[in-house]
Amino acid sequence: MKHLSFRGLGTVINSGAVVIGSLIGLAVGGSFPDRVQDVAIFGIGLITMGLGVQMFLRTKNPLVTVGAICLGGILGALMD
Repeated sequence: MKHLSFRGLGTVINSGAVVIGSLIGLAVGGSFPDRVQDVAIFGIGLITMGLGVQMFLRTKNPLVTVGAICLGGILGALMD
């Protein structure tokens, strides 16, 4: 049996999952109380921060990460 694969399959799957998740969120997101929505956003943010710290600790060049965070903060402030 020939194995079929192509470059970028993960990107296609991820994009599809984001679109499907967004549609589900739009459909049912308003039915949750504000407190539940706040806790969910906080939990997702906490997990994201944990992953970011874990990846930062494994980096070989932390100055690139620090520079990217600073540049992102400056650009975000200018766009606000």
